[in-house]
Amino acid sequence: MQYNLKLPQSLFFILFFFSILLLSSNSSAKVSDVVRTDHALVSLLSELDEVKSNENFYIGLRFILEKNWHIYWKNPGDSGTTPRVQWQHLKNASVSDFDWPAPQKIILEPLANYGYENEVILPMIVSVTETQGKTLQLRAKVEWLVCKVECIPGHANLELDIPITAANKDSKQAQFIQDYLNKVPQKIHDLKTFFSHDVAQELLTLKINAAPLDIDAILFYPYSSAVIQHALDASFVRNENGSYELNLPLSDMVTEPLSQLDGVVEFKKNDKSTYFEIHPKKESIMPAKKDFIFALLFAFLGGLILNLMPCVFPVISIKVLSLVEMTRSDSKSIRVHGWIYTAGVLFSFLILSGVLILLQTFGKNLGWGFQLQYPSFVFAMILLFYFMALNLYGVFEIDGAFVNVGGSLAQKKGVLGTFFTGVLAVIVATPCTAPFMGAALGITLTVPPLIALLIYMSLGFGLAFPYLTLCHFPFLLKKLPKPGSWMKNLKEFLAFPMILTCIWLFWVLSFQVASDVLVQILTVLVFIFFLFWLQSTWKLRFIKLKPWILILAGVLSLNFIFSKIKYSSAVLSAVGSNSAETVWQRYSSALVEDLLMQKKKIFIDFTAAWCLTCQVNKKLVLTTSEMLTYFKEKDVQLISADWTNQDPAITEALKKIGRNSVPVYLYYDSNGKQNVLPELLTADSIYKVIK
Repeated sequence: MQYNLKLPQSLFFILFFFSILLLSSNSSAKVSDVVRTDHALVSLLSELDEVKSNENFYIGLRFILEKNWHIYWKNPGDSGTTPRVQWQHLKNASVSDFDWPAPQKIILEPLANYGYENEVILPMIVSVTETQGKTLQLRAKVEWLVCKVECIPGHANLELDIPITAANKDSKQAQFIQDYLNKVPQKIHDLKTFFSHDVAQELLTLKINAAPLDIDAILFYPYSSAVIQHALDASFVRNENGSYELNLPLSDMVTEPLSQLDGVVEFKKNDKSTYFEIHPKKESIMPAKKDFIFALLFAFLGGLILNLMPCVFPVISIKVLSLVEMTRSDSKSIRVHGWIYTAGVLFSFLILSGVLILLQTFGKNLGWGFQLQYPSFVFAMILLFYFMALNLYGVFEIDGAFVNVGGSLAQKKGVLGTFFTGVLAVIVATPCTAPFMGAALGITLTVPPLIALLIYMSLGFGLAFPYLTLCHFPFLLKKLPKPGSWMKNLKEFLAFPMILTCIWLFWVLSFQVASDVLVQILTVLVFIFFLFWLQSTWKLRFIKLKPWILILAGVLSLNFIFSKIKYSSAVLSAVGSNSAETVWQRYSSALVEDLLMQKKKIFIDFTAAWCLTCQVNKKLVLTTSEMLTYFKEKDVQLISADWTNQDPAITEALKKIGRNSVPVYLYYDSNGKQNVLPELLTADSIYKVIK
């Protein structure tokens, strides 16, 4: 192999190479065979020569690089790609991702990269599960990109065997790995960091309230490559109160308000550096009066449209039946009835949005409809709709039930029934995202909590408004059919949409738990129905079963199912999706960044099984043969970001584009320009942005 190097430098590199080979041949030093490639030596190191069962320890992927050549950090910057490891036939252990040592900024005008020169060890944690007497066999396929001005892809197959014994035995390589573990940014610290940015001025400001004193310089390495202009210098100032502000040039690719900014901050003092991993909070900014009014209006319109969604319409229909029964009541009672329903809706929105805002404040990556990402909640919804269907069909009657068809407003049970119908309407509305909602809810990520709460309440008032209007204008009620036998038939008919809703929720649950759990749930539901049949058909004299006793008996039998759901969903989350590969690639931020570096066109479908709007758009537009052919002709990379189960990476991606609900459709052109498509997708809306 030829190197364009001066003799002393070449001689040093060759001698170092042979010293590594001699070290690897020593049986007491756990080092894989050293692979020599273009401009790099690559090997695996272990901090232990022998390891116990059920033990965690570090290994390291080591790169020795020629002068002026470099490899890349987890965010490569303006170009490049990070090293990757694929473990082959790993049976008795698991290996973590890299603990990334702090990078350096490498200027290659007009670009800038983040990476490592000379030498680096990338530590990983190995968790051993095999019993004593075996050998831990680590087989790794490693890929990387090494660059100077030009770049050369590299790859190597590395092997490392470590005996599993009764006690750990330290390796001579332990100190080398520890040296680079000490360079991993500290994650436990008392820094208080915030950020704000102005898209118009192309400026991002990072504020640090508890930094070391008398700092010579501050550098910031973002985890996302599409946040700042890496090659431009940042400036920092020290405020009178001791805090610092770091002003960073905003990337041209940022067209929407950022909601999250994670990365590593470096403090330089007297040629010494300390590194911290930070997750700064976004400073709450009061929106302009016009923006706030539009957000309230859009939220209200979105709430109005929610009444027409399949998940909400059956519940609203039941309440309309109760209005038909009350046409003979006085107008004041009917108006009170409407306000009680509205109170139930607004109360539910207050609780739901309050919990969501509180969790987001404490750093939880959650968005609209987050409760449906929990299998136990989906199962509770199945039970609720199942009992409602049985009630509507006349299998049982419960005083004060959620639905109060034919009830009297003057009675307490009527008030409770109306209030909880408002609660129920909100619960079933959360899987839906109507037009106008996406933009309105996205603003809640950037404003103070009180403003966000008002926007959510406007959405709730829009949901309640049609029913409230009907109650305030009695002449509209007179246009409804008079009470009669048709009401009983319609009431029984509405049981079928409830059953269909149960089927839909079962379909959602099938993405979250194993199939055997679904069978057990169906068995329990049949058992509950059998209890009601037993009570109504046998008419046993020695026992008089009340409906609520039957329900209680059925619910108590479900404790086992809830535990099964929790275990099954945890297993599926660990295993991941095993579905066959299709034209839609599974979302990851690394995949998106890699495709952007390659100047590829990208279409991302942020979706969820519990989002009905998502499924309609998918069926009518995205998965049609015409649209898939169009995507192929235009060489568009298709990515599915499935949010059915809680996924912090997808939640973070949504926040970066100012959204906290699905569906969201995002398109990047070959220049990396970002376009957000409307929630109600059409073929024309896709043709318009893809040119």
